[in-house]
Amino acid sequence: MDTTMGNKNNKKTKVIGAAALLLLLSACGQGFKARQSTELVANTTNVQNFGVFHDDNQTNIERTPAAASSAVAAAHPVAANDNEPLNFRFVTLYPNAEAKVLERYKHIDPQHQINTKLLKDALIFYFVNQSNFMNKKVITVIDYSRPSSEKRLYVIEMSSGRVWSTYVAHGRGSDTNHDGLPEVFNNKLNSFATSVGPYLTMSPYQGEHGLSLRLKGLSKWNNNALDRNIVIHGAWYVHDEPVKQGRSQGCPAVAPKFTAKLISLIKGGSLVYSGASKPSTHRQL
Repeated sequence: MDTTMGNKNNKKTKVIGAAALLLLLSACGQGFKARQSTELVANTTNVQNFGVFHDDNQTNIERTPAAASSAVAAAHPVAANDNEPLNFRFVTLYPNAEAKVLERYKHIDPQHQINTKLLKDALIFYFVNQSNFMNKKVITVIDYSRPSSEKRLYVIEMSSGRVWSTYVAHGRGSDTNHDGLPEVFNNKLNSFATSVGPYLTMSPYQGEHGLSLRLKGLSKWNNNALDRNIVIHGAWYVHDEPVKQGRSQGCPAVAPKFTAKLISLIKGGSLVYSGASKPSTHRQL
């Protein structure tokens, strides 16, 4: 019996066995990675709700409007290439993936000023689309289920989680009885109503209301924002006190004393997530 040949065969078998094991482990690893990435992908159920904007489709949004009706040439472009398309996704995360995402932001809003559901929706939208936001220092949440007599515009500093809040007006077309609470939202031209959804902040400019900031709507509920000239601006009818504020023509107008501060914080490509924490109390037209 040739023992040398037997030893060689045993070694060859061991090498082949080790190689097969490595291939198997590699395949398992790839499968694990695939499962991990799949967990961050939405299921295909659409939930169209003015407070929750979920869709299984991708939307391409151009950075620069073809024409802004009252715009002055921008001094601060959103990006070096303003015509670069933005690919926004509206997704529903699986529960375990959602939990992992929210764990990243557990430091946000330590005093719990913002409605939990609305904040969660804003954070998930930001997480999924963060590569599109040039200004990642802050995100803004507006809760139109709160009356105008309450501070309902929240600017979140993402690094610390701290929240600064202020009063904000809604459109007169959303509050026809002027009770301080919008009952309808509308995206149509000349509706003078508030439209809700995620927005991208654009460039500040000097307009008829002084310093103002353009907003680009990113969903079907607010994609007419540029054509409607929906901008953040200061207004004499918004006060820094808990009173029923005046109504705008659809713009999220703020008290003049805070206009420069707000625009300085959020300009240049940050997320403004406008919604309703109690959707059942409002209608979408």
